[in-house]
Amino acid sequence: MGFIIHNFYLYFIKRINMEKVVEKALEPIDGYWISFEKNTENGRTELKIGLPNSWVFKGNKNISCQVVNKSTAGKLIMITGEKDNVTIDDLIDFVGKIIETNERISEKEKQFMEEMEGVKKILEDKQKNFYKELEELKENSFNKFKEETNAEKKTTPKKQTKRGRPPKSKTDDEKVGKEDIVDKS
Repeated sequence: MGFIIHNFYLYFIKRINMEKVVEKALEPIDGYWISFEKNTENGRTELKIGLPNSWVFKGNKNISCQVVNKSTAGKLIMITGEKDNVTIDDLIDFVGKIIETNERISEKEKQFMEEMEGVKKILEDKQKNFYKELEELKENSFNKFKEETNAEKKTTPKKQTKRGRPPKSKTDDEKVGKEDIVDKS
């Protein structure tokens, strides 16, 4: 009887260890895999996973990817080996590559958006300063013009005659010099 209990104990221990091996193998794709099963018609393993709609994936010559269902929540994808020598481990590694690739894409998009936000802020500040300077120019240029004109009038001395009065302005006839009157014939 001890022999039977001992064999049962070994079987149970092996079973627990085997479950842990499967769990560890599926750990990299945890949160994405839905099921895996053996297709009895062609003898190949199929792995069903759920991915967000924005994620990209593409099969290759050894592994195919098919969209089984698409909804607003995401896509249900069936990953299948195209050849008989493709194992469940290969499918799991392939799904891991899909996850890794899309996470890198997401990180690059995030970095780009942060960079664009920085550039946008710089441009908004430049625009704000430009319009501020423009508004100051609109408001102050005419006021300064009046001040400059008044300052010029004050600083420019008026010509005066010996008697202290401004000189007479010349008429058109007076502006024409005596040289112009002389006939050059």
